Amino acid sequence: MQFNFVAFAVGFAKSALVAYLVVVVLVYLVQRSLVFQPDPQRVAPERAGLTGVREETLATLDGEKLVAWWSTPQAGQRVILYFHGNGGNLANRSTRLSLFQSAGYGVLMLAGRGYSGSTGAPSEAALVADGKLAFDWIVAKGIAADRIVVFGESLGTGLAVQLAASRMARAVILDSPYTSMADVAAGRVPWLPVHWIMSDPFDSMAHIGKVRAPLLVVHGTDDDVVPYALGAKLFAAANEPKRLLTLQGVGHVAPLRDAAWPVIQAFLAKH
Repeated sequence: MQFNFVAFAVGFAKSALVAYLVVVVLVYLVQRSLVFQPDPQRVAPERAGLTGVREETLATLDGEKLVAWWSTPQAGQRVILYFHGNGGNLANRSTRLSLFQSAGYGVLMLAGRGYSGSTGAPSEAALVADGKLAFDWIVAKGIAADRIVVFGESLGTGLAVQLAASRMARAVILDSPYTSMADVAAGRVPWLPVHWIMSDPFDSMAHIGKVRAPLLVVHGTDDDVVPYALGAKLFAAANEPKRLLTLQGVGHVAPLRDAAWPVIQAFLAKH
């Protein structure tokens, strides 16, 4: 019996294609569990070592309850509307909230759906809607929109960009931002068609041109989660006034107490 190499090659290619399509379908079905990694543990602000911070609950239009930490601003100061990154919970960002407090800024730090006791499951559409809800919650407390600074951290930068494109904030600060989450994923798994199958692409490049508020981008050159090149590309597409703070040798998410903090304070004082 003679070996038919052509038939074997065709059969192998078909099997490989079927296996590849099965992997693509599986990734598509479970992608949100791969993208979002919430810590649901609810920690009271005082247990995280904070004083002058109150836990609030924001009710969404679709019936979910969002946990948020609120610290009132000193007279005449701005309010930081903070959107956290992937993984962890609000308690993991307590030192950042304390830093803002020490400068007199007010803070509303919103826990995304599934994080820190917030109900519901995260998705791009839901998180963006929740961000707008949080912005309007601050305004409803009598704080003018031009006193609100939108701050996004990592995954939260995509939310911050979309919010700032639809609400006129005082300023926007992005820590370790990306062009899109699809671009981040494509860099990790280039063999998957992530731009076609991603349900929550967080396409910041599609929205950054609509942001008119002054912008500060902070990004470390050694970021192995969101490559520095993606943050620099997003910055290049943004409107003036803007500033890029490049942190040499720094990885993912800037250590605010170090080189970034004086720049952030100077940026907020200027704008």
